[in-house]
Amino acid sequence: MIHSKIKLAFLRAQGFQGKRNPQQQGFMLLEVLVGTLLTLIFIGVSMQAIVVSMSIKVRAQELSESSNWIQEDFETVRQTANTAAALGYNSETGQYTVDASRCSATSAGAGYASLLQNSIAAISNPKLSELGQRRYTLTRNFTIKNTAPYNVLQVSYGVYRDEDTSFTKPIAKFYAEVIPGASFFCK
Repeated sequence: MIHSKIKLAFLRAQGFQGKRNPQQQGFMLLEVLVGTLLTLIFIGVSMQAIVVSMSIKVRAQELSESSNWIQEDFETVRQTANTAAALGYNSETGQYTVDASRCSATSAGAGYASLLQNSIAAISNPKLSELGQRRYTLTRNFTIKNTAPYNVLQVSYGVYRDEDTSFTKPIAKFYAEVIPGASFFCK
């Protein structure tokens, strides 16, 4: 017992208080600094995750709007390919008048694809995004497939930001081949 009292007196002389009084209980400075540091690290990581998710959301919305613009324009091209009077379609009867020379064309300019290309004006439409009122350009390019009877029109689309004046980094691209309706009635 005497030995433990000497030990306790020695510890008190060194600054050991034993059990803390309720008024002395609390956090040490080191604990506060570590807690603050952990909180700051968590906030930093959380903010970075929020910024990345917003960037992905903006990109997804740009892609969605671009795809919708392309789809709308491509539907116009398809409608023209199937119902254009210049291609021999009679809207009253719903029948085609087939041009035999176009059915057996020997050059790209003589086939139905050329006729369809001339029926659809080439475009470079500015579009206004719902996302922050940004401006974009929708482009459509035609190529006639280089095989007789030259009735396949290749259509490629691209949507670009207006600041991309060289049209090198598309937000969305689309490629399709369209066959004019009249060419299906060639014999």
